[in-house]
Amino acid sequence: MFTAFVSVHAWPPMYARGGPFAEEAVELLPRDDRLLAMQAELISREYKLEYEECGEGSAKRIRILHTYAKQ
Repeated sequence: MFTAFVSVHAWPPMYARGGPFAEEAVELLPRDDRLLAMQAELISREYKLEYEECGEGSAKRIRILHTYAKQ
C-alpha cells in the first residue's frame, strides 16, 4: 500500500491566496458546440466567471478568465 503524506506547513503561503497562477486564464479542452454551450452556461451561471471562446473549427474551446462576471 502506498500512502502519501503532505504537511500543510510545507506549502508556501502563496498557495493560500490562490497560488502563483491565480490571475491567469484557464483554457478548457476543445469540444463540440453543444458541450461548449453547456460549459459556458456552467461558468457564467454557477461560477459567475467571465469567459471567452477561442480557436476555430474542431479546435474551438473556452478560456475561463480570472474575473467575475458583471451582474
